[in-house]
Amino acid sequence: MLAPATQPRLDAATLGYVPRRTERGTVAPRSKKNFIAENAKSAVKASPKRTQNMSQALKSSPAGTIPKYLSVRKEAATQEAAMAATLQMQSTQDPSLKRLSNDERQELLSGLKANYKELYSHYLLLSVVIDTIQKRNEKNDMEAKLAELEADINKLERTSEIYVQV
Repeated sequence: MLAPATQPRLDAATLGYVPRRTERGTVAPRSKKNFIAENAKSAVKASPKRTQNMSQALKSSPAGTIPKYLSVRKEAATQEAAMAATLQMQSTQDPSLKRLSNDERQELLSGLKANYKELYSHYLLLSVVIDTIQKRNEKNDMEAKLAELEADINKLERTSEIYVQV
């Protein structure tokens, strides 16, 4: 069943009508008005419109108040600092944790970067067409190892104090 038409259908005579080549269509008369200049003049004269949302935003956030997200970030930063301080206190008291020296950290970081570089060069040597399950598994394993190495490198570069269990 068809839905009712939104506009009445035209009869077959109107649909089948094709204008002759000698017939001319009606064209609206040309206007001598310069629309670009008129728009420019009206834009200069008009005052900027204030929307309701803009006026509400100005009323709701008075000047001088700190946004909520900044206070949440500040609290999170203080909590992280407190956690780091407690971990440092525990590490000095706990004999099973040892702090890595800066030289050991740099050595570990350079070793991870060398492993990453070697694995990435092997990854680039994989064939472009991966048509077997073995190739797909090898590629997925390499990508997982690369992601793990990247995460480890980022962790080592971000933090200067690293504790290792003895």
